[in-house]
Amino acid sequence: MDYAPCAIGKAVYSRPYLDVVLACSYGRHESFPVDALIDTGSDLCIFDWAIAHTMGFDPRAVGEASELRGLGSPDPQPSRIVPVSLYVPRLKRRFEVHAEFCQIAKGLGVAAILGHHGFLDQIAVTFHRGEYFEIVDDQPGQPISHLKVVR
Repeated sequence: MDYAPCAIGKAVYSRPYLDVVLACSYGRHESFPVDALIDTGSDLCIFDWAIAHTMGFDPRAVGEASELRGLGSPDPQPSRIVPVSLYVPRLKRRFEVHAEFCQIAKGLGVAAILGHHGFLDQIAVTFHRGEYFEIVDDQPGQPISHLKVVR
């Protein structure tokens, strides 16, 4: 997608969002579209419990137990690692990810985070002062796709 305004307290910030389609073999819905925040400070791809429940599965019943720190809380948060597939329509590319599902603090205003492991470690992103960002996808054996996302 593009930079979207987000209010935190009285301040308004622009955040880089990308449309992705989340898919996994669990639940009654095979795929689910979601606006995901590109977060270069996140090691992992993280999704809120609510997304799993909307897709029709409980990640606590299928995933591997884990813990996350951050996400608006000083305390470790229980999480579950679940293998998922992320399809980015604008790149026409699928990413296989071991995503963390957890309760993301409501005040963060985000339900999906694209971090390094499985996503940012496979592409290059350039941010241009809150106006737009570019993604360069350099898959071996494939032509380089270049995506400029403007608000």
